[in-house]
Amino acid sequence: MALRLRLLLLASALVGVGLAAPGDLLELRRELPDLSWARLAGLQKLAESSRHLPTTEEFLRQTGALELYEALPEQLRTEQALPADIANLLIALLVGPYITPMLAHGISPLCLNHSWAYATSILSNNSWALTMFDADGKLPDGVLGGNLNYVGNWDECLSVQASVDNVDELIPLKVSQFQGKHCRPQFHLPPKAAGNQDSRFGHHANEMARMVGLEPILPPLIQLSGQSTVMPPSASIGLCIPSSCSAEDLRLSLQQRMPSLQVDLLETDCHVEGETTKFSAADIVMLCIICVTGLLMAVGTFIDVIKDSANEPDANLSVPVDRMFRGKMPTTVQKVLLAFSVWTNGRKILDTSSSSDTLGCLHGMRFLSMTWVILGHQYIFGLFSVPWVNQFSAFNVLNSVAFAAVDNATVSVDSFFFLSGLLVAYVFMRNMEKTKGKFNIIMYYVHRYIRLTPVLAMTIGFVATLYVHLGDGPFWGKNTVFGNPYICSKYWWKNLAYINNVYESEKTCLGQTWYLANDMQMFVLSPIVLLPLYFYPTIGQIWLILLLGLNLFITGYVTDYNDLGPSGGDSSLRYFVPWCRYGVYLVGVYTGWFLHRRRGRRLHMTLPVALAGWLVAALTACLVVYGLYDYSTVPPLAVPSKTASIVYAALNRPAWGMCLAWVVIACVHGYGGFINTLLSWKFWIPLSRVTYCCYLVSIDIQIFFYATLKSVLYFDQTTAVYAFLATLTVSIAVATVFSLAFEAPMMALEKIIFANVGAVAPKPTVPPAPGQEPDGNGKQA
Repeated sequence: MALRLRLLLLASALVGVGLAAPGDLLELRRELPDLSWARLAGLQKLAESSRHLPTTEEFLRQTGALELYEALPEQLRTEQALPADIANLLIALLVGPYITPMLAHGISPLCLNHSWAYATSILSNNSWALTMFDADGKLPDGVLGGNLNYVGNWDECLSVQASVDNVDELIPLKVSQFQGKHCRPQFHLPPKAAGNQDSRFGHHANEMARMVGLEPILPPLIQLSGQSTVMPPSASIGLCIPSSCSAEDLRLSLQQRMPSLQVDLLETDCHVEGETTKFSAADIVMLCIICVTGLLMAVGTFIDVIKDSANEPDANLSVPVDRMFRGKMPTTVQKVLLAFSVWTNGRKILDTSSSSDTLGCLHGMRFLSMTWVILGHQYIFGLFSVPWVNQFSAFNVLNSVAFAAVDNATVSVDSFFFLSGLLVAYVFMRNMEKTKGKFNIIMYYVHRYIRLTPVLAMTIGFVATLYVHLGDGPFWGKNTVFGNPYICSKYWWKNLAYINNVYESEKTCLGQTWYLANDMQMFVLSPIVLLPLYFYPTIGQIWLILLLGLNLFITGYVTDYNDLGPSGGDSSLRYFVPWCRYGVYLVGVYTGWFLHRRRGRRLHMTLPVALAGWLVAALTACLVVYGLYDYSTVPPLAVPSKTASIVYAALNRPAWGMCLAWVVIACVHGYGGFINTLLSWKFWIPLSRVTYCCYLVSIDIQIFFYATLKSVLYFDQTTAVYAFLATLTVSIAVATVFSLAFEAPMMALEKIIFANVGAVAPKPTVPPAPGQEPDGNGKQA
């Protein structure tokens, strides 16, 4: 996932705060209907004060509703169709077209019949009509702060059950029923002519977009922020309509009543109670796979527990049960079933024991980096998945110095590239020593693919199929029909081939898996660095330094050629591609090689040298994370020069890797102090073992939270922090389930399948980055 939160928020804030007058907001608000109870009360009083008028026609003429009445279909203008209460007629004509499909060509007869019954019953004794109107979105406060989304009451609307008399002779039923249907149409002011735009604002916003490479997404960001003369704001209103009406019926009606606005509404934006998404063949297959996996876990756990109980000294019942089940079962079948045992796999995850050679600090580094990733995602998905009550003031967080650690959280992903390179080199060198230089390249790649892919495939399969059945709400349809489930169902194969970062990267299932594609591509090419380091260390080091220099040159050249800023920009040009990301991976490879060469021999440093190392690493890390602060405030305190952009883009990620290299080396060789104590805390070990699965599931958990909201929220730091802590907890729990069900069993099955190949194949080369960390004996800690 390209965590470009700083740039996204910067562009949004630039076009949304203090650079344009709020005229567009007020203009849009004036065009939207007043659906308040006060409006109904006013119309009721108007009707009562006009009762002295001799005819209905004169009454409608005096109240300005005659033209609307004459536009009604003929069957609705008959005496039996008119409501007895003249106030309801007035409300139906003046308010009805804004709350339900009416007065438009192309509306279905049944929808029109139900809509008329609803609009003329609001002030009657029909509680369902009152409930429907009460569920409509009403005018909120804070319009100038960006509160232009009136979601209404989702649950109240969907609870409506109505029975009405038909007035259309074309409908054979005398009485028909319908449910409440919640729809959320979008309203847009038409774009203004270029000559009417604020040229100063337009130039400033477009210049910033060019600098950070956001031209393609600037219009939607401007539209999101609202306060712009470049792209007018949009609004949405939740409306409760009869279930017999389609989304197109409502769109046509609203468009005719509000011709100065553009009205957008899809069927996926409308929902009724009890609607179910039909299970496709893929859904059924996925459900069967989960059921079979669950059965294997249950059987394997049962056999495992009975086996362990039978070995207890006082076992009585367990022994005959164990003999009955395992005595007649082939050994291979037992091993396969035990591979799915929650009892054994759970104990492995929770085991905190380690040998003296374990690189213990990696556990804390891995898990804390994962929390950093989730924290950054929490803000980016929180701010852009759903609208907020305070859309504009929400971006004020950019001006906080402390928030720069979230703004520039992309280096948290580089931490995983570093760890991956380190572990690849560390285990590769140890295995090459064990096999006396023999290298089975086929098994090297097969092991890596098997280790990464099964749990990835199951995550993709679940998101593409069953995920859409889990939630509902006014924002759910947009995030599922056009989100991960749709993309995964179409482009899953790119992820399993690990090319989703370079081939149509804008159509990536599970956006965060761009990292896995990069990691796999770097792993495939890693032997061209590892083999020279092992056989010819001096030449290998020179070769690695040359490749690192090439990475710096390529990144700088891409930045210069495409006129990109110091960070962010078009992800397909720099962020997603391995030729701009492998520098920090090489730093990790060198660190792993160095640790292997120095294993068992402590690196001696004087206290001043150690302190100097920590000081340089800390200052460099702060420069990487906080160095862009002046460019991310609103308004920006400075605009980066081309030279600054090139230098920062080329150096920041390898520099971050070097800081981490110092931390690891210092901790391993006894110069880590309290930092080593923190990072090596055994509490991190179980958590670090589920970081790979946590990485895979966390984003969809975050999207699920926001997409199932039934109303807009007020954004502040407290809300964001609580949501982050909740997401982190739920992600760890779900990741643990995925690890027990799919990751751990496949690791055990791999050992069964390739038990006889290990003589020439390297031991588990490196777990997925983030995965389990090998100890000094090559075993999983």
